[in-house]
Amino acid sequence: MLGSIPGSDLLFSSSTFTSKNGNSLTYYSFILIFSSSKIIDSQYIYSEIEDQTSYCAKLCHYCFQNSKDLFLITPNIRAALENLIFCISFPITKSLSVFSLPSDLSSSSEQNFYATALSSHLQTQMTTIIEIEKNNDYLPLFAFLSKFLLPQQLALSSAEPHPLPVPGLFLQVTTTRPTVPFDTLMQFKRPWTWIHFTSAKLFKLQILKHKKLLELIILLTFYLNQILIKLNHKNAF
Repeated sequence: MLGSIPGSDLLFSSSTFTSKNGNSLTYYSFILIFSSSKIIDSQYIYSEIEDQTSYCAKLCHYCFQNSKDLFLITPNIRAALENLIFCISFPITKSLSVFSLPSDLSSSSEQNFYATALSSHLQTQMTTIIEIEKNNDYLPLFAFLSKFLLPQQLALSSAEPHPLPVPGLFLQVTTTRPTVPFDTLMQFKRPWTWIHFTSAKLFKLQILKHKKLLELIILLTFYLNQILIKLNHKNAF
């Protein structure tokens, strides 16, 4: 739930859950409070705030239901909030006018790459992550795809490389990593395209029919991580 605090410029987002202890039922709320003057007035932003609030509440609910310490989920909540802050406060920092569009796509392979990237970009609601290596000249591709963004989508895009994809952004850039971070990508509420710039390959998740299933996958990923942490701790001794 998203609302405002009377007499101030503060907004809040809350997600309520219950925890049963014996015969008693206790109600809890996970609440985020922030200044409306610091946020872009966008339906996409408000939706992302509500989604991340709900995600954090589900993690807290897991701890209460299973008598776990809340510190176990601190890294997950911190990551979710950092992504949210990045999404709210990190629009494109460079003017797109300085990006050079590809002037000559002479080779058929390059033409196919740009055509395939654009097709997938449109099919996944302009939500595209470009994975780059240090010396990749990815800006022409970024500029090309950005021409098909609506103004509000462009305001929620970033050409600056980021270590991990940021849920809530549309067109964005991430640095290369050993494996694709599916645990982060599963937090996206829209379909997405992943472009590996160096190899000119891409894949996408186009249909998000079962939101509850995706939320379950997120929580299962968290549970599995906790099991692995315990196993690694035992092996250390």
